[in-house]
Amino acid sequence: MTYNKYEEVIGFLELKILEDRASDEELEFYENYLWFGKLDKMSGTYKKLLNELKREWEGK
Repeated sequence: MTYNKYEEVIGFLELKILEDRASDEELEFYENYLWFGKLDKMSGTYKKLLNELKREWEGK
């Protein structure tokens, strides 16, 4: 099994969805990932998720 370096972002997004904290843009981003199997790494939603994940990891 290979490690997908984007699994952490998807896992974080799935947690937000389960906790009902995801925005409409994040839900659309996740649906696109499910349908097409790709992440738009240049999108603002992806960059926002990375920043949120980093802040949460740092405990801020």
